[in-house]
Amino acid sequence: MLASLPDNVLMETTITDSNGQYLFPVHNGKFLLCIKTLGYKEFQKDITLAESQTLPDIHLEPEEISLKDAVVTARKSRPMTTSANGKIQIHVAQSYLTDVGNALDVLKHSPGISVNNKGDISLASLGGTAIYVNGRKLMLQGDELSTYLRTLSSEKISQIEISHNPDASFGADGSGGIINIILKASGRSGFFITTSHGVGYWENLKQNSDLAMSYNTDKWQLGLNYNHSLGHHAMDYGYEKVQNGDKNISETADTDKRNTYSAGIDFSWQPNQKNRLFISSTVNVLAGPGETRTTTEIYQGTDLLVNILKARNNYIEQKNLQYNNSLSYQYRPSSNTQISFSADWTHFDGKARCEQPNEYFTADDTPIRSDFFYSAPDKDIDIYALLADYKYRPNAQNEILAGVKTTFIGSNNSFIFKKNGVMDTGRSNDFLYKEKNLEAYAQYTRTWNKIELSAGLRMEYMHTFSRLLSMTSQDAETNTGNHLRLFPNFSATYNINGKQVKLRWEPDIFSNEETARQLFHTIAYHAWLVKVGNKVWAVCSRDAAKLEEAGCTLI
Repeated sequence: MLASLPDNVLMETTITDSNGQYLFPVHNGKFLLCIKTLGYKEFQKDITLAESQTLPDIHLEPEEISLKDAVVTARKSRPMTTSANGKIQIHVAQSYLTDVGNALDVLKHSPGISVNNKGDISLASLGGTAIYVNGRKLMLQGDELSTYLRTLSSEKISQIEISHNPDASFGADGSGGIINIILKASGRSGFFITTSHGVGYWENLKQNSDLAMSYNTDKWQLGLNYNHSLGHHAMDYGYEKVQNGDKNISETADTDKRNTYSAGIDFSWQPNQKNRLFISSTVNVLAGPGETRTTTEIYQGTDLLVNILKARNNYIEQKNLQYNNSLSYQYRPSSNTQISFSADWTHFDGKARCEQPNEYFTADDTPIRSDFFYSAPDKDIDIYALLADYKYRPNAQNEILAGVKTTFIGSNNSFIFKKNGVMDTGRSNDFLYKEKNLEAYAQYTRTWNKIELSAGLRMEYMHTFSRLLSMTSQDAETNTGNHLRLFPNFSATYNINGKQVKLRWEPDIFSNEETARQLFHTIAYHAWLVKVGNKVWAVCSRDAAKLEEAGCTLI
């Protein structure tokens, strides 16, 4: 992996060949080179690149691991990773990854996939990475996504497909790449139960448990799963910065007391090789209090301390509840044709209550003033989706994909903000948002020996309605919009001695600022839309200072 310095942004990932050789695209600047492989210690080194160059050989040190008992299991020998149709396949079931624990552990150990200490998953590309299971997008993020992945045993995973440049069947959510986790079809009949439990301590005691049960026959399978993670998470962090010649030093003690609970049921019925029905329902809960204590020292210049700000965020209530329900049917009239239909409903229900006392002092701790803020955001979001897909592969050289999808989103949000017990009517509001989408796509891929050409077109029609009711006025601000967008794409891939050279063209999906603003309201409350060139990004508030320093425009 290659990460830029000093901001540690992941730039590239790659896999070595059988001789240990690797290749990165040319970059200029300072970077962190990180190399990881099973059985050896992780290698890290700061490097400076100015032009195309060959780095010296790197010798990895073996990592000594003591085992009390060892069980040797024979598996069919095959490469851990292969590449086909512009996708990288990681064969989990035929590698050591099948024994690492759960799906999140598999992703952490998979080449080309980055999982940070917060559980955020990404590929070496810009934009967000979408996570799919058996070709179906998970409507989960953050802790909820991590919790769900922990309920999937690594033994249930057949392979993982990675696509850095997804085809027209994926929308804007796949701009940063697609990770598709493909589960095994059950090959054994009977009742199975797996469970794991763990206890950890880092300033606070933490405990997590997983339980999965399934009953399988030759035609149907029924599965139940439960997961929880209990305990406090504590972090201490801070920064020191100089802006316009003045220095600020900030230190924060962050305690997250939220617990996570997750449960699910799934049913699969396959009476024959042509038909398969799948039903699933999950519920995820993230709830509990939390607190942050921040002390900021404000200097005139870099040496003269002028003021001290002591701020506290007391999250007396936090709750995020999510339901996911899915019904899908797959029909294979022949070995080269597949038709699938699916219906989904996802519901989000979230609330928070936060008390924010702020105290201002002189350099000698003399009180100047104090303020007491209170915020109460509530969100209620429903997402309904219907999808139909068609796949035709007459031979190994040709593949045709086509599909249509319709989605309805309804969001009803409210936000109350008070200062010193008085409601701030300028910031408090109710926001209603509705969106209807109709999407259709077609993609054709043709392969000749070492050359692969792919072309596709995606159409998206969107109708939006929003109503913002501020506490300062009885007149609501309403907006409606209709957008028709076409996203053509073309890619050409040439294989040279097992390595791929790929050229891809597609328009900028995020160039519509108005659409980005409308979509943004369904995601978060306190954040900025950041415009960089002609791209618009939604960014959480804690990143604002860094973005301004980097020259981004907060809009």
